[in-house]
Amino acid sequence: MLAMVFAAAAAVTAAPAPHVVFFLADDFGHYDSTVWNPDAPTPTLGKLAAEGIKLDRHYVYQFCSPTRSSFVSGRLPIHVNTENNPSSEAGGVDLRMQTVADKLKAAGYATHQVGKWHAGAYLAGQVPTARGFDSSLGYLNGNEDHYTHHFGILNGTDM
Repeated sequence: MLAMVFAAAAAVTAAPAPHVVFFLADDFGHYDSTVWNPDAPTPTLGKLAAEGIKLDRHYVYQFCSPTRSSFVSGRLPIHVNTENNPSSEAGGVDLRMQTVADKLKAAGYATHQVGKWHAGAYLAGQVPTARGFDSSLGYLNGNEDHYTHHFGILNGTDM
C-alpha cells in the first residue's frame, strides 16, 4: 500500500510556475482603481487583481524612491533607503543586498523591469540590468518626461 502512494505521488507532474506581474504606481491613491473602488474607471487593473493575488499589506513611504527600493530589496525603507535622490547622487538599494529579481531568477523566472526605476543609479552596479533584471525599458530617475527624457529635478536629461 505504501509503495502505491509513493508511485502515485511520483506520477504527478509539477504545475508550471505562475506568472508574476507587480505594478508599482506612484501618486496613485488607494481608491483610484477598481481594485478597491468599483466606481473607478480602471477595469483592466480590476480584472488583473481579481484573477491574481492582491498585495494589500505592503507599506509605502511618503515618496517614490524609498518605496521602490523597499520592493526591490524586500526590506522596509528605513533599512534600505529613505532618500529620494536623483541618479547623480548616492542612494537606492545597497549593492550588497539581493533583490527580488535575484530571487526570481534563482527560481527560474525571466525578469524584466518596465517604467521608472528610481532605486539607485549613481553606481553602474545599481541599474536594473545589474540588479538581476534581464532587461529594462524605462528611465532611471523620477520626474522625467517619457518622450523627451527631460529630467525636471536636475533640469537636464536622464542617462
